Amino acid sequence: MNKTTKTILYATLGLGGAVGFYFLTKAIVKGVQKRNEEKAQAKLKESLDNETGNSEIEEEQAQQYNPASDLKTFEDKVLGANFLYYPKEINSLINSKTNAELRILNTAFKNKHKESLWSALDDEADGCGSFFGSGFSNCYEAPMNRLSSLGLR
Repeated sequence: MNKTTKTILYATLGLGGAVGFYFLTKAIVKGVQKRNEEKAQAKLKESLDNETGNSEIEEEQAQQYNPASDLKTFEDKVLGANFLYYPKEINSLINSKTNAELRILNTAFKNKHKESLWSALDDEADGCGSFFGSGFSNCYEAPMNRLSSLGLR
């Protein structure tokens, strides 16, 4: 083989390897995202199943809840012109609150911004897909589903 043929062969192999690596990485990331979403959905379903007996206790505990810190966190992550998305932070914020606390947080947000938490998440420019992939999928689907199930649209 002459030098030109070897160079073309190595370039083709390198390019093929890079393309293969890209698709392998994309498949792994999708699998991890799917597993994380399934875990979040299972946790949400479990919390909704346990909700019926705990609503009175939650209401009493929510009376002591001060939403100021969580409101600031939500505003920092969601409001404004964001080029980044924060699904882990928003998921943990929404999932860590009881239903009564979410209602209080939503009321505080509505009083300050004249829209619900759900609307703010819906208005976010979602770009959580891969850079070369779909790009415009809903980054906050799980928290939006929880807020919607509580009637906080």
